[in-house]
Amino acid sequence: MLSLWQESVKNADLGSGAGAPVVASVSGAYLHLMPILGHGIDIVETNRLRKMVDDHGQHFLDRVFTPLEQQYCARNHKRYYEHLAGRFAAKEAVLKVLGTGWRGGIAWTDIEVRSQPSGQPVVYLSGECLRIATELGISRWHLSISHIETHATASAIGLRAADATS
Repeated sequence: MLSLWQESVKNADLGSGAGAPVVASVSGAYLHLMPILGHGIDIVETNRLRKMVDDHGQHFLDRVFTPLEQQYCARNHKRYYEHLAGRFAAKEAVLKVLGTGWRGGIAWTDIEVRSQPSGQPVVYLSGECLRIATELGISRWHLSISHIETHATASAIGLRAADATS
């Protein structure tokens, strides 16, 4: 006898078009298809961010982080550089999903990492990054950030809308 998960996957039309992989998950009795368009990860040394802030001060902070990101990181002085490094890694991970690297027209602040009241990080795009994500069909993001005193890492997944057919 098949489990609910096995039966749902067996009966689901997993075709996602363009050869994009699909991840299926069960929530209650419903099957959710998540067409993954890209995944990026990055790791950053916390001291690298500390050095950039020490060497370039507010100019560096304003060039790389939005006012909201700077405000969030400044809330916890003890973990300030960890939080900066985590957001930096998240921006790099998002760019890997987009497949662009830092190229013409992309600004660091085109990617903003905000936090839900629960602490969950959320990706907000603008400018050239938003244009590229829209062109790729990315409409949702999953983002995870972890950090310790010496390093921060982030994983970003770009998803097509669940109801998209192309």
